[in-house]
Amino acid sequence: MANRHLLAVNKLENFKQWLIEDGWQIENTKGVYEVLRARKDTERFPLIVYKRDKDGLVHLSVSNYNERFVCQYLKNRYKSKDK
Repeated sequence: MANRHLLAVNKLENFKQWLIEDGWQIENTKGVYEVLRARKDTERFPLIVYKRDKDGLVHLSVSNYNERFVCQYLKNRYKSKDK
């Protein structure tokens, strides 16, 4: 399954920058639906963010396995805004 409601399309570049700061290496995407592929030495699988081919796209999809990284990003982002 995939979660299609966590990462807004307009936050993709910010999420990518957060991943780089967290030690992820950005890789080339594969296929037409991938918009981000990243890998970290401590993780078994790459983090992949997908888009759906649909008009009015608002959110991107991540696998349930990678959902935790998006949640960490969102938690970190909102935590720093509260200060």
